[in-house]
Amino acid sequence: MESNTGNGWETVGGEYFDAADVYEQELRTVFARSWQFIGHESMVQQPGDFVSLPMGNDAIVLWRDGASGKARAYLNKCRHRGNKLCLHDRGKANSFTCSFHGWTYGTGGQLTGVPREKEAYRVPLDRDRLGLVEVPRVEAVGGMLFGNWDPAAPALREYLGEAAPLLERYVDNAGLGGLQFLPQPQKYIMPVNWKLLAENFAGDDYHFKVTHASVISLMKQNPAAALSHGLQKERRFTVATNFGTGAAHGFLELKVGPEAYEEDLAKADKLGPEAVEWVRHRHQVISDGEDDLAYAFHAGNVFPNLALIGISSALYASGFLLWIPRGPHETEIVQWAAVDRDAPDVVKRRAVMVLKDRQAAAGMVAPDDHENFERIAANVRGTVSRTVPFDYSMAAGIAEQFPDPDDADYAARWAQRGLGTLFPQVSEANQREFYRTWDSYLRGGASGAAPVTSEPHRRGQT
Repeated sequence: MESNTGNGWETVGGEYFDAADVYEQELRTVFARSWQFIGHESMVQQPGDFVSLPMGNDAIVLWRDGASGKARAYLNKCRHRGNKLCLHDRGKANSFTCSFHGWTYGTGGQLTGVPREKEAYRVPLDRDRLGLVEVPRVEAVGGMLFGNWDPAAPALREYLGEAAPLLERYVDNAGLGGLQFLPQPQKYIMPVNWKLLAENFAGDDYHFKVTHASVISLMKQNPAAALSHGLQKERRFTVATNFGTGAAHGFLELKVGPEAYEEDLAKADKLGPEAVEWVRHRHQVISDGEDDLAYAFHAGNVFPNLALIGISSALYASGFLLWIPRGPHETEIVQWAAVDRDAPDVVKRRAVMVLKDRQAAAGMVAPDDHENFERIAANVRGTVSRTVPFDYSMAAGIAEQFPDPDDADYAARWAQRGLGTLFPQVSEANQREFYRTWDSYLRGGASGAAPVTSEPHRRGQT
């Protein structure tokens, strides 16, 4: 990676969003050895429940084992001749049978059936050797399930570090019944490199007023709509977890003060007393008696490719987006919507509508981002253009110095809680942290925590 100012990662070479060899190395290092979101406990509640989705460029099946009760993840591949085994996005099955030769597997991954085994093989087949390939590490935090192909990787909670309590408090709070996911995710393809999407959610609040100017203009004409899109003023920060060490997970628009809560109450009042009561209850549960902790954050990215959106309001459904790499120039987006399970139906319906209205393939906001990313992606394929680095030097080395003493005081108190390092709302600290972690993986770090040296990764290194 290009790095020529300050403490590194202030510039990133354009070729890293275009080169096929870099993409292949990412698959072998970042995606084969990091913790990746593979589902939620609620998706596979009962024995036999399954969902299928990718880990990197590998298809897997998350399946609730009937014998052990564990949620297990398997490579979605028959051990005979490599055919895709599970052909559905979700469902319930006590076994899967391959459509090629009929080999059958149980929920524990064991090979349970081989047609004409005695006649064809003549000797007993070693079924233990031919069970499904299992993802060796599956762990959960706050109901969110993550998988890792690396048996030697640090535990999930260690990998998440300061991000773990943030996810538990704001994303999947048990005191609110946990999350309820809508059954079917939205899926679509974008002709861009996955890193452009991930770093944007990790910390880019700088783009909002320019990229989404049309949305802001529309909302200013309708104050009620402005409330539902979070355009009112409040104290906001960017959060960098595990800053300078460990895997970088970034969160933006951390909302501090009463404004966000008051906005939710105003919106809920239009929905009726049941909604108002829920908003008050939810605030009490999340704040846990710490009134100045923060009301919510709006978006974030758990390294490498799980983005979160809408964690900013009781009336905004939580969006879970996976950036699935499909090549150096293509990303598949898989997006789920989730609501607080115990919320009244009127709140759930409103929350889902707001998410769909904003962060969706045909929403009011997401297409603005997509247009920019597609233009960037087209540029980095140019022979000269790809040699010109991107700049991430905004306030590098001084971003932690808040101009407002009150902000500096709050940042210090936040840090004492072990919930990450606060930066101003407009900052590129999280983007630099994202590439620090990415660079560490490409150089061999097992958790994004490899020592940072003065010599960044160069193409061709392993």
